[in-house]
Amino acid sequence: MSDYTPVTKQLLFSRVNLIHAFSGATGSVVAMTIFYPLEIIRTRLQVDDRKDLIHLATLAAEIIRDEGWSCFYEGIRPLLISLYCSNFIYFYTYTGLKLLVSRKGLSHSAPIDLLLAAISGSVNVIITTPLWVATTRIKLQNARIRTEEGAVQTHMERYSGLTDGIVKIAREEGLYQLWSSVFSSLILVSNPAIQYMVYEMAKRRLKQTNSSLSVFLMGAFAKLISTILTYPIQVGQARQRASSRRVGLIVCLIELVQSRGVLGLYRGLETKLLQTVLTSAFMFVVYEKILLLLMKRKL
Repeated sequence: MSDYTPVTKQLLFSRVNLIHAFSGATGSVVAMTIFYPLEIIRTRLQVDDRKDLIHLATLAAEIIRDEGWSCFYEGIRPLLISLYCSNFIYFYTYTGLKLLVSRKGLSHSAPIDLLLAAISGSVNVIITTPLWVATTRIKLQNARIRTEEGAVQTHMERYSGLTDGIVKIAREEGLYQLWSSVFSSLILVSNPAIQYMVYEMAKRRLKQTNSSLSVFLMGAFAKLISTILTYPIQVGQARQRASSRRVGLIVCLIELVQSRGVLGLYRGLETKLLQTVLTSAFMFVVYEKILLLLMKRKL
């Protein structure tokens, strides 16, 4: 995050909050658009039920053979909408809390950064979880997913968009299903919390963050650490969202270990690291550049 935190009387609706929120949301959308095919492969790996470990290249070849190249951008529109909303809320809340901390005369430290990021992530999760449940369903609705026996199954329900997806899920499966993954999402608040804590620590230590390369490397390192620590929960969450069954995170993870073994908890990790580290690093570069431009113009 940028260290630019001027004292302002309007913490809730300040210009600074809006600029950070716009910059962060735009950066995330630009980065995801570039690396979205890896996101598709990562999601497929997490919900694939075959016992044998499937590697990135193998699954990519299967997808191209069975569904064609166009499937690599299946469901990108609802995902970008969900991503923009999530990051706008996150950056807006996080910046507002940073301003509040500065107003109170507290110095920024790793524990404070972790706390502020966790609060911001929790606010984001509570508001946007239904968007992400619908987005996951849309991404998988044309997918040919392999079962444990190797058979192919396709998600039959059709959703024309986010609104249609949310309405159908609520009507046919109950409102509960829209927030079925909220528990795992709240646990996964630790992912961005750790990410932004590490990023802020790196910025304070290096004290030189103007170059795109330094921002890229700091963003990549921060995401690498947070992803490795929280990946099994992300796998469980993806399977929760893809399923129409009411199954808790713990049960989901136990079933996964029983069917695939402990390594099943890390299926798709290589793809996730490639996708999320590159996306996050590029997002921070775009975020910092847009932020610097808008701050200088004093819009």
